Amino acid sequence: MKLLTKLFTVALLLPGYSFADGHSAEEEHDKNVWYAELRYTNIFSADASLDDPNTSGSKVISTPGSGAEGSSSMGISLGKQINENTGITIAYEKSDIDYEAGAAVRQDGQVFDYLNASVDMQVIMIEAEYKKPITEKASWLVFAGLGYTMFDVKDEAMAGSLSNTPFTDGQPSDNSDTATRIGIGGTYSISDEVELIALVQISNYGKVKQHLNDGRSVEYDVDGTETALRLRYSF
Repeated sequence: MKLLTKLFTVALLLPGYSFADGHSAEEEHDKNVWYAELRYTNIFSADASLDDPNTSGSKVISTPGSGAEGSSSMGISLGKQINENTGITIAYEKSDIDYEAGAAVRQDGQVFDYLNASVDMQVIMIEAEYKKPITEKASWLVFAGLGYTMFDVKDEAMAGSLSNTPFTDGQPSDNSDTATRIGIGGTYSISDEVELIALVQISNYGKVKQHLNDGRSVEYDVDGTETALRLRYSF
């Protein structure tokens, strides 16, 4: 929670700017506009990476699945345009992640018919962006973000099948990790106040710790390449 508090403080308690060089109040407003966003994100490419500390034959050594691919999130954000080209945003995003390890292979040679897991994820992300106008209505946009991820694992959240025998596993738990993001895209002004933003971004939300019924724990990554749509309203 200390990290979360710091993120809110950095994003929302932005320093004031002095315009003693004779700029009009209208110019000041143009360069210091606030905005709010609705966000939708979809992971379209990801790898399944699972860390199993087990040393016996049941240790999972290969996960050829698609990881969190196909999972999507919704979010909201609040930001401030610092000057004509740059801005800073704080966002909240929520997602139900479906992780697919696929036909995972054990150390003893046995192959799962399938191995899946699920987790609820919430993310607080601070992003710094740079916009470069292309036309009167369109701009390029690049950005980078740093955030905080909270994972909530439900009871029996891992499911699979071995030798055509389905099973469920897992204890309820929660953990947190650091999130990072970089992206590029474009914006289009629908009106003076409304912009549509389309992005391709790479996000790493950290590792989920899954506690199993036999007392062991495994970890898997939630990351991938994403497409994102944002509707921004400036005020």
